[in-house]
Amino acid sequence: MVFLTTLLVLTGCSSRPKELDNAVGMHFMLVQPGHFEMGNTHAINAERLGGPSYLGHGDWDEHPVHKVTISSPYYISTTEVTIKQFQKFRPAYKGNKKYAPYASGISWDGAVAYCKWLSKKEGKTYRLPTEAEWAYAARAGRNTLFASSDSLPKSGEPNAWGLKNMNTDVAEWCWDWHGDYPAHVVTDPVGPAHGWARVVRGGGLDRPECLLCPDGQPGRNAAGFSTHPD
Repeated sequence: MVFLTTLLVLTGCSSRPKELDNAVGMHFMLVQPGHFEMGNTHAINAERLGGPSYLGHGDWDEHPVHKVTISSPYYISTTEVTIKQFQKFRPAYKGNKKYAPYASGISWDGAVAYCKWLSKKEGKTYRLPTEAEWAYAARAGRNTLFASSDSLPKSGEPNAWGLKNMNTDVAEWCWDWHGDYPAHVVTDPVGPAHGWARVVRGGGLDRPECLLCPDGQPGRNAAGFSTHPD
């Protein structure tokens, strides 16, 4: 069974410190605008990484590789939302000890509701990150198989931008509907206008531990939080 959590995107900040904390204890890092190649850019020894052998070139939906521009800075939380942070919104929520301290088993609608609650609580706009925002932050300016290197990072090991668990622990919801990648250069993509499923990133859903996830690839199926300052 796949357990999902969320990532947040915060907008409307008047100042742009490199790091900030919010009222529920979430810690955010500022991500600057830039360009990156989105999609699976590496041949993968999937079996060495504990995944199925047929993922040697990534999932079918990780192609074509295409250039993406992120035009505005945004804040993204350094970890997934924790059980305690989610309980401030839904006190009866218990979580799952297997994935503690992070919240899991949360629907996309539940993640969006959490963002709306937090936005009202703080007077700032929180939302789920788009898949492009998530993937850009996961790569952290690198073009290795994982943001850390060509080896799977350990749980809790930060990437070059100070973000943890982008390739480990619970998978994370994104804002987008799942759909085919475009073959052309795009700026601030938000995915298709409609679809059957939302995008999950952060773990390969073909293995129980959800760990096979270079650049969040493979394992593109659809939580974390990020934020856009004005």
